[in-house]
Amino acid sequence: MDRVHRHFSRFPSQEAVATLMLRRGFRVSSGNAYSGDVKVADTAIAKATGVDRRVVRSAIERISETPELLSLYSKLDSMLLLSEASKEIGCSVIEIVPTDATVPGIMAGIMDVLYRAGINVRQAVVSDPLNARDSHLIIVADGEIQGPVTSAVRNSRGVASVIIRRSPPPVPVAFYLMRASPGRGGRRRIPLPSREPPPAGYPLRIVSEMPAIRGILRRRGWWTRTRGRPSHSSAPPP
Repeated sequence: MDRVHRHFSRFPSQEAVATLMLRRGFRVSSGNAYSGDVKVADTAIAKATGVDRRVVRSAIERISETPELLSLYSKLDSMLLLSEASKEIGCSVIEIVPTDATVPGIMAGIMDVLYRAGINVRQAVVSDPLNARDSHLIIVADGEIQGPVTSAVRNSRGVASVIIRRSPPPVPVAFYLMRASPGRGGRRRIPLPSREPPPAGYPLRIVSEMPAIRGILRRRGWWTRTRGRPSHSSAPPP
């Protein structure tokens, strides 16, 4: 950004710190850097930038003492990005490479395609807001993006190419029979087919990553575990 470069042109190490803080949305307030309401230590910023912590302190002080910079950095805020966690929440990621990111209306055309396809958009951000010409548009959408939708997005005005990161298929249910071994105090695990009902008369632990399946298992009165933590327990089914 020209404003930052103009004030830090004679201090390249400080400019690297100021640029990182701008990209990460670190706010400057009362002479310190914050991510939201969490204070970020100078040493942490120094390690991420590869400079001495005194360089970080000098950069923050320069920002604090320069009204033009402080008016920018005092209003920054960190933002939750869902693109890397999309698979965990059952979403797909569409990355749009534009022919020229400075051309207006590219997002409007893409959103119109997704709207007509009935696809709900969770988030839409640009990959590098500091580089308006070469930044990519990253869209996080519910469910899986089908081929016809991908083709329609690719044919939208101003789109050079499209990269789709699809959501994974649902995690199957895994049933495990946990039976105490007499006299040894241990447990013996016997895997059962996912569609076979567990036999009666034994305490059960049923592992599932699917919330809907966990609800069914709770209603049936079976023990359930999520990521190794017991979330419900009761007597085994009759």
